[in-house]
Amino acid sequence: MNNNRSRRDPWNGDGSRDMEAATITYPEMASQQQSQRNETIGYSTNVYGGIRSNDAQTITSGGRLQSQIPMPLTDPSINVSYDTENTISVDQTGDYEVQYSLVASPSLPVTLTAALRLDGSDIPTTVMSRPLGANTSSELVGSAILSLHAGDELDMAISTNLGADITLGRGLNAYIILKRLDV
Repeated sequence: MNNNRSRRDPWNGDGSRDMEAATITYPEMASQQQSQRNETIGYSTNVYGGIRSNDAQTITSGGRLQSQIPMPLTDPSINVSYDTENTISVDQTGDYEVQYSLVASPSLPVTLTAALRLDGSDIPTTVMSRPLGANTSSELVGSAILSLHAGDELDMAISTNLGADITLGRGLNAYIILKRLDV
């Protein structure tokens, strides 16, 4: 069956029906049904957004205690919320691709640990640790596929093995970007 045919009037001039012209292909029907389901349950299939920091700032790390990374800027978004400062919250349950990054420079030689947190708790698969020299800038970059529920909040936090000042330089120095995969 040719799925690329254009629609035409299914009724012939003599009152008989042209069944080939009346046929709706499966891809068309599936698309129409999905669109109707989305309208019926009232949500968009698009979900994406992000938070980021562009400002130079210094965070004092109290050793193994975590410090949240300030990310006051928001990206264009659909079906995410920014209700809590420095967090991004999903409005729909689903599987998400999450990309994240941090560019930091410690005042002392330390092991820097960064992690995404879900509702304030580390997500084990996103924890990254790296030994850094004093005043040496380094970028920690990661991505993960996470199953999130409506209302889940993500943020990023850091800790060090010793107390130290952690400087985030000018320009893009931290971000979290997410997009829903299972639509």
